[in-house]
Amino acid sequence: MSKLIIGIVGAGKLGMTLAKLALDASYQVNIAGSKDPAKITLATSVLAPEAQPMYTRDVIEKSDIIFLALPLSKYQNIDAKWFAGKTVVDSMNYWWEIDGKTSNYYYDEQQTSSEKVQAYLTQSVVVKAFNHMGYHDLASMSHQQRVIVYAGTDEIALAKVKQLIIDFGFVPYYIGNLHATSQLQPGGVLFGANEDMIGIKKLLNK
Repeated sequence: MSKLIIGIVGAGKLGMTLAKLALDASYQVNIAGSKDPAKITLATSVLAPEAQPMYTRDVIEKSDIIFLALPLSKYQNIDAKWFAGKTVVDSMNYWWEIDGKTSNYYYDEQQTSSEKVQAYLTQSVVVKAFNHMGYHDLASMSHQQRVIVYAGTDEIALAKVKQLIIDFGFVPYYIGNLHATSQLQPGGVLFGANEDMIGIKKLLNK
């Protein structure tokens, strides 16, 4: 069976890191920044050679699974209909320096940011993953046996993301539905966690 084509929306540090991980695992990668693809061609050629810069809509249309690696306050700038039928990996976090200090919409105790993303992308399936570890740790060559925690409810989508985690060189740990991702957000016990399985379970008191 051929590998999924990976689309990455967001060409910052996280997006480029995810692109390189995917390329190193022999996946085809399409990537979009916020502007003309030509604006990220140089960065892509250095940081993620062989990734294909495209416009956002083209990345979504031509890829099987989409990573959102944008500032959290920006995803609603993209038409939700473009994502219809796609599995979407939410790798975003609320960060006040970028998203604003007073934005309770993006960060509250009643609903996780991933639940909000799923509520916006009504025709898509959202899985949370690759958000709790910093991009520099994701990029480290010494990440073997490090855990990536993921969450969601759709079994087919979860299986896809689990395989990506393994192929990228990490150990998958399923935490539950999107509401459980409060533990992965800023302020959560797993935010910033760069741990093996023992360390993750210790943080979760399991």
